[in-house]
Amino acid sequence: NKAFADFFLRRLSTDQRGKYDVKALRAETDRTLAAVVRRMDSIDDMEPSPEIRALIELYNRLVANRRALLARRATYGEAAVEKRRAEIAEMLRPLLARIVEEKKTAVFAGRTLGTGKNRHYLITFVAENGDEEDRWYRIDREQLVYVPEDELPKPKKKKKPASSTDTPSEPPVLPDPSQGGSSSGGGEQGSTGGGL
Repeated sequence: NKAFADFFLRRLSTDQRGKYDVKALRAETDRTLAAVVRRMDSIDDMEPSPEIRALIELYNRLVANRRALLARRATYGEAAVEKRRAEIAEMLRPLLARIVEEKKTAVFAGRTLGTGKNRHYLITFVAENGDEEDRWYRIDREQLVYVPEDELPKPKKKKKPASSTDTPSEPPVLPDPSQGGSSSGGGEQGSTGGGL
């Protein structure tokens, strides 16, 4: 959409810095959430009811969900992937020396398939003239064993839930609170707060 692209580029070209103080907004959000949580907890202590208990349980599930999301992002983030690739390359280094062919070098290509003992590693053989050939290997008794492409594990297909044709399906509406955490990735408690 050309109109959107023009508007977006115009807005991007203006200096937005200084318009919002993110740290101050974050501190205010944290204070407000803490006050709401304190009130919910107080009401539950003074006048317990199923509605308040349900609200607290919903809030706790939301907090657990956000924390799991942030942990997943840290686990599968680009830095974590690069770190894991480096660890695998280091683990494979002594094994690669055993499969080097004449006038070729072997290097870990950075891709894996499977998990645990069933993990397969993509190894690239580089010839002196620069030609490259990729082959899959698995570790068996501390040695790399060649695995033909047709013997590689196939990805599992996710089963789709059976849907009723009587009722139209609508996507669930999920609340999207602030992400929380610090921009430094220090794992500090963020705007979603802690559970009750």
